[in-house]
Amino acid sequence: MANYNNYYNSTSTHYISNSGSDENGRYHGGAAGDQTGGEWVLRPWYSRPWSCVLRYEKDARVGLKLAELGCAAALNDKIGYDQYQRDTYWNQLKASGYDPSRITAACESDCSAGVIANTKAAGNLLGIPALANVNATYTGNMRSGFRAAGFTILTDAKYTQGCSYLLPGDILLYDAAHTATNITVGSNVRNNNGGNNGGNAGTIATPPQQASTSSGNPGKDEKWKGVVTVNGLNVRKWAGTEHGTCSFSPLNNGCKVSVCDSVKASDGSVWYYIKYNGKYGFVHSKYVAQDSAPAPAPAPSAPSQAKPSNNAPMKRTAYESAKSFSGQLAGTYRTTADLNIRAGAGTNKPSMVVIPKGTTVQNYGYYTNVGGTNWLYVQFTYGNVTYTGFGCGTYLRK
Repeated sequence: MANYNNYYNSTSTHYISNSGSDENGRYHGGAAGDQTGGEWVLRPWYSRPWSCVLRYEKDARVGLKLAELGCAAALNDKIGYDQYQRDTYWNQLKASGYDPSRITAACESDCSAGVIANTKAAGNLLGIPALANVNATYTGNMRSGFRAAGFTILTDAKYTQGCSYLLPGDILLYDAAHTATNITVGSNVRNNNGGNNGGNAGTIATPPQQASTSSGNPGKDEKWKGVVTVNGLNVRKWAGTEHGTCSFSPLNNGCKVSVCDSVKASDGSVWYYIKYNGKYGFVHSKYVAQDSAPAPAPAPSAPSQAKPSNNAPMKRTAYESAKSFSGQLAGTYRTTADLNIRAGAGTNKPSMVVIPKGTTVQNYGYYTNVGGTNWLYVQFTYGNVTYTGFGCGTYLRK
C-alpha cells in the first residue's frame, strides 16, 4: 500500500476515514463504487457524537494497519456506499490480499461493514486470530465484539468530544448509529509524547532497520540486506515451521540475503520474506542479522573486558522486535552508566554486550515498555560490530 504519512502526521487537518452515504445522499440505491469521491472519504474529524473510542493497545502495529487500510479504502473510488450491498467490499478485500488499494472491481460497504472488514484484514495481515475473527456485524454490537477481541473501550470526554488525544487506527463509535476510523495523530499526543495513551504515539515513521509486517502478498523489493547467522537454516514456502521448505533450502551461516518484508506466523513469531539468488522464501527472523545498516556515530573506545570475541558476527540484532513507536523518542543518546544491551526488553533477557558509560547510541523512535520503564531499541557500532538491541531508558540520555 502507499505511504499515508501526510495524513497521519497532518498538522492542518485532523483526518478520519468516514463512510456515510451514497452519491445521492442516501443509504442505498446508488451505483456500485464511489461516484463522487465522497461516499468513503478522508474528511476532517467531527462530532457525530461519539459514544466511545475503540483502541487496540496490545500491539502498536494494529492501529497503524487500521489507519493504513482506512486511507487506502477512502482513496479508492472503486469502493462506494450501499447498505444493501455492504458485504461486497469484504469479498473484494479478501480477493485483493487485504489491500484496498488493489481493488479494481466496483463494490460497496457502509460504515460498520467497512470498519469490521478492515479489522478482520488487519488480523489476517498481522497474524492475530482474535481480530481476523472479530464477532461484530453492525454498530449495535461493535462495542461488545471489539472488547471481546482485545480492544480497550475509551469513554473519557477527551477521546469522545475532541480529536487531540486520538491515535491512528482508533475506531470512533456512536453505538447503533455510526462508526469511523481515526487517521491523524492528535495534537496533544504529538506534543506531549502521548502520555500513557498506548504505543502508536508521535510522528509515524518506519524504522530503517526493519521491514514492514504484512501477509497475503508480501513485498518483493529489498528493504535491507541480511546475513544468515546459523548453519542449516530452513527456507519455507510461508511463515511457520508447519510449511514446506523451498528448493534452495537450507542456507548456511554467512549467506547474504535480501530482506523484502516480514510476516507473523500463526504462533506469533516474525519471519522474514527473503530473496536469495533470485528466489523467494521465508526464514525465521531470529537467524538473520543486518548486513548493511544506517551508520550511527562511532562509539568511544571501550575497555578490553567489554569487547566482543573475535569470532562474533559483524552484525548482531536482538531476537525481539520493539512493540511501540514514538517519534518524540527518536534521537542520539549517551549512556549514563555501563549498560547491558539486551536481545529483548527487560532485565530477564540475555545481554548481547556491555557498553561503557558515555557510549553514543541511536534510537529511531521504537521502544518496548516493561513495568513502566521504556526499553529503547537502539543501534550503535562497538568493537567493530554493529548492534541493534534494547537498552534501559533509565540509563540513556539525549
